[in-house]
Amino acid sequence: MVSRLETLYQELENQRHRFLDEIRKYDATTIYGSTHGQWNMTQVIGHLCISEKTSLDYLEKKMLGMQQASNATVWEWIKVVGLIFSQRLPFKYKAPKGSNLPEPESRPIDDLIAEWATQRQRLHTILSRFTEKDVKKKVYRHVVIGLVDIRHMMIFFREHIYHHQWQIKRLEKSVT
Repeated sequence: MVSRLETLYQELENQRHRFLDEIRKYDATTIYGSTHGQWNMTQVIGHLCISEKTSLDYLEKKMLGMQQASNATVWEWIKVVGLIFSQRLPFKYKAPKGSNLPEPESRPIDDLIAEWATQRQRLHTILSRFTEKDVKKKVYRHVVIGLVDIRHMMIFFREHIYHHQWQIKRLEKSVT
């Protein structure tokens, strides 16, 4: 695997493990409880799983024509910086129109953790198919910022988890 992608992947996995370790500290009432129509913690994990799964589904299709894809430019990096900024704000907002993500169900946390691990293993397998020249190819379409390269997709995954950490903190305060 291209070393830059391996590094990003390991950072993502470390972040996922820290995120899940934090959630495991809570009791069942806090994990499965919610107030005022908010998602509970398992629904947040489910949303992250669904988001990454649909991203990987799209990526695999787009990779079929990767050689025809254009390279990312400075403009894509500028858009990613804007995305990072938006995900780091501690505000609640709905997923953008066009994301078409289903409402996550409340499910057993162990099932969700296993499902997320499966998606991450799938990501690792996909990343291993990238060559150094493929890394800059615009093969991922983010619903807001458009076509970006594989590194940008992984940055989005990281920032998406970071954004939902705020939601977990709010849930902890509202349920307990």
